Amino acid sequence: MYKNNFNIPNGYVIMTDVFNEFLIKNNIKDKIQKIVERCNIDDEIEIEQKAKEIAQIISNSYISDSIKEEIIKYYKKLNCRYVAVRSSSKNEDGKSHAWAGQLETFLNIDETNLIECVKKCWSSIFSPRAVSYRIKNNDTSDISVAVVVQEMIQSEVSGVAFSINPTNNNSNEIIIESALGLGEAIVSGKVTPDTYIIDKNKDNIKNKEIKIQKSKLIKINSNNKWINISDGKEQKLKDEMILKLSKLIKEIEKKYGFPVDVEWAIENKEIYILQCRPVTTVERDELVEKIKRKRKLEFLRFKEI
Repeated sequence: MYKNNFNIPNGYVIMTDVFNEFLIKNNIKDKIQKIVERCNIDDEIEIEQKAKEIAQIISNSYISDSIKEEIIKYYKKLNCRYVAVRSSSKNEDGKSHAWAGQLETFLNIDETNLIECVKKCWSSIFSPRAVSYRIKNNDTSDISVAVVVQEMIQSEVSGVAFSINPTNNNSNEIIIESALGLGEAIVSGKVTPDTYIIDKNKDNIKNKEIKIQKSKLIKINSNNKWINISDGKEQKLKDEMILKLSKLIKEIEKKYGFPVDVEWAIENKEIYILQCRPVTTVERDELVEKIKRKRKLEFLRFKEI
């Protein structure tokens, strides 16, 4: 998307071979793989315990000084204090499977906790939900994960958008959800967003469902905090921006050639695309009851966006 001039926050990617090198140097790759393969899909308690065991193994392992130095070097080249740190598995987000919401994202991270968050992203591919999903879909093959480090967008409004209506597979409708503050509020399900339905062919707004938002997530000093708000009864995204965003979503879908699920944010009236992935069959089924979301992009070793 960056190469096609979509507005992506500046950043870089810690590629899957860095994670693999980490596993090999700590002699834990085969050990973790065997733990996953032996998990019983019908035993949630066992999966929970094994996931914690793997997380502890990764936490206790070391990242070499050379990799740490390279991670920090590229962080400093961004010339910004705060970044978003996102997990991106090479096995996730195909057109038939979706790992939305199963991997971790950390917001407003600086140099002091960047390395720790990279390890947490690596661990998240072995979370109970992710492990259960992999076993359920017979995907216990060698799994790897990249980490996307991007300039943090302090969004006034954020949300998700689908280039088709995932609840009924209507390819002539675009669905946009929006809430005030950082996008993690929607992704985590802690707020109920506004929903706007746009006619993709006529470029007009067909329907609006405005929800009351009592609080929003923002950065205060160096922390992410929830604050109460008084303007949460109003429409979160103005009509002009709804149509501007829907046009952008159509352009992204056209570029990829398949329906997309996009995370977006607005800061100082500028729209940023944070994540993009296919809308999958799995996801469509789940969204009939509750629209779910999350991520991703794919890249090379330490590659600047």
